[in-house]
Amino acid sequence: MKELGANVVRIHLQFTKFMDMRDKRHLVTMGLVLIEIGKPEEAAGFPPSKIAPALDFVSVHMYPEKGMLGTGIDTLTRCKVGKPVVIEEIFPLKCDLKELGTFIERSRGSANGLLGFYWGQTPEELKGSTEPMNQLTLGWLELFQAMNPNR
Repeated sequence: MKELGANVVRIHLQFTKFMDMRDKRHLVTMGLVLIEIGKPEEAAGFPPSKIAPALDFVSVHMYPEKGMLGTGIDTLTRCKVGKPVVIEEIFPLKCDLKELGTFIERSRGSANGLLGFYWGQTPEELKGSTEPMNQLTLGWLELFQAMNPNR
């Protein structure tokens, strides 16, 4: 895993140099998929501090775990390496909506912004469904709209 992480960092640094020569207007990031919470360098395969020089901002996927919100916040805080941190994907895969709301509230000190997960159906379209995933998505969309985490 360590070798793979080193190769990812090396390739991304080369990519960033290439992009900077051709396009200075668009921001560069790389999504750190933190499926397992803990040390980001272990969860993503490389330390955020190693990839940060090649990024305009650090972006992470966070799936908080039930009863482990403190660990999730610690993981997010470890991603703060001198660049803005954006949670680019979050969803209640491993916790309920109440805990997710608590996590989002507590993440405000570590994350500079937050994007949600969206399948493309509006809340109005989801309201008539009895499918469990649709109901979870509806709850998530309503939570996100009510919290307005980027204000």
